[in-house]
Amino acid sequence: MVIDQPIAGVRVVQVAGELDMQTAPQLDSRLLSQIDVRVRHVVVDLSKVTFLGAAGLESLVRAREAATCHHIKLHLTGVDHRAVTLPLEITGLLPAFSIRPFAESVIVRVGGPVQLTASGATKASQ
Repeated sequence: MVIDQPIAGVRVVQVAGELDMQTAPQLDSRLLSQIDVRVRHVVVDLSKVTFLGAAGLESLVRAREAATCHHIKLHLTGVDHRAVTLPLEITGLLPAFSIRPFAESVIVRVGGPVQLTASGATKASQ
């Protein structure tokens, strides 16, 4: 998992691989630590997730609940592939989250223009 802060008040957590009962505790820890920072928006990029199991879904729900309690908006991006969309749809959780096509769409909406760095990460334009 990679955590980026492209602009003040926005954290992007990039998740890759399988989200199952073995990896969900790490996701919980990372997401809850970003929510504790009290930023305004936390973006969870799921575009590189290859499997989303029940434990991974529970982690996302816990993060959403914690974010709501702290008046933070939790956004999911990269949900446009079967490994992520199907579990969210089957469980009825898809409408419970703020879904955005890309992390950049959240960044632009709350803070202004972005650009891609050489590594492909996003950062705010100065």
